[in-house]
Amino acid sequence: MDQRINKLTELVKGKYDNGDPGHDFAHIMRVIGTCKSIGSKVGANLEVLIPAAMLHDVVNLPKDHPERKQASQKAAEEAKNILRNLEYSNEEVNRIETVIIEHSYSLGKKPSCIESAVLQDADRLDALGAIGKRDGKVA
Repeated sequence: MDQRINKLTELVKGKYDNGDPGHDFAHIMRVIGTCKSIGSKVGANLEVLIPAAMLHDVVNLPKDHPERKQASQKAAEEAKNILRNLEYSNEEVNRIETVIIEHSYSLGKKPSCIESAVLQDADRLDALGAIGKRDGKVA
């Protein structure tokens, strides 16, 4: 998993230089840290959860944008394009797409799997400013 995540990180890091501190790469890394922490405790599939966390805001629309409710769908579509070029299977891509769509607060959809629920919680915790520390590092 680490090799694919490293490639994914290199590929998408620049996409988060968008001037929005609530959806920048630091946000992504905090959400990933929280997903790892929660996900490992509840038996989530980290092979699906971590790429979903990495890509959940790859398309970010302002809160007042008329298509704001479609932001997670647009992010999922962009994620599919990215993941297909990085050795992810169709099954993995489909599961990651579902997790990205279902994590959305704006969409108001109930998660259908543990990975969606974990990403939804991790993203909301970060939005609330709930930043924890482990081993002296920001989670």
